[in-house]
Amino acid sequence: MSLVLDHVSLQAPSVDAAVTLLHGRFGLVTTRTPAAPGRHGRVYLDRSYLEVAPGAEAPLALFFLRYDRLDHTLGALAGRGLRARAALYEGTDGVWEDVALDAETAAPLPFLTRRTTPAEAARDWPPPLAAPHPCGATALAAVHLRVPRLEPALDVYERLLGSPAARPGERSAVYRVNAGRIVLREATDLPPAIVGLELRVISLAQTQRFLSALGTRTRHADGALWADPLNGWRLGFCEAAANDPPRGAADGPAP
Repeated sequence: MSLVLDHVSLQAPSVDAAVTLLHGRFGLVTTRTPAAPGRHGRVYLDRSYLEVAPGAEAPLALFFLRYDRLDHTLGALAGRGLRARAALYEGTDGVWEDVALDAETAAPLPFLTRRTTPAEAARDWPPPLAAPHPCGATALAAVHLRVPRLEPALDVYERLLGSPAARPGERSAVYRVNAGRIVLREATDLPPAIVGLELRVISLAQTQRFLSALGTRTRHADGALWADPLNGWRLGFCEAAANDPPRGAADGPAP
């Protein structure tokens, strides 16, 4: 079972305001969905994207890992002792086959997903990126999660991903997911949440200069460039590591 970072759902009370903020503060261009331009859009990255949709509960509401075949995926999950249920999700401009994990943990868990229609879009979804964003962003590099207890979360994620995590600190863990990462950090006095994400850029120096020209303050930490907190979440930028595989080859700080 191969899994790849697919997308993160960014929700805001006003999609128009979110689109303006992403462009004006970070240099990220949102492509409006023709079927619902006022209610849905995507910041396309290379074989990944940020979904921009209406919502008020949490800015980073959901994240998704892409799989290849449903039967293989469900069989692998069952073999690792994880209960899961599959269902079709009808989105704004197509249908996705989603797999929800049924695990007793307080950690945020991904949905597993694969687009099925329309067929011409599903064959190569998400699409390759035609050109970097003005800030230099090219790909979804990492999702950062806050968990109240690290060890139970590690048990579920190790079974899901089929490999142990790197442990850079006593209260943190990092899983590699193809060319991306899932970062878990323990915070016993705070609720679980998706608290940040990192985008891969061509050059951190160029991205920092670009963001500075926009008036966006940044700081370096843990090999990434982090923008100031934004409505309860953080956006970071990182360069590709030398051992990163190409996107789709298998298909910060505590924010």
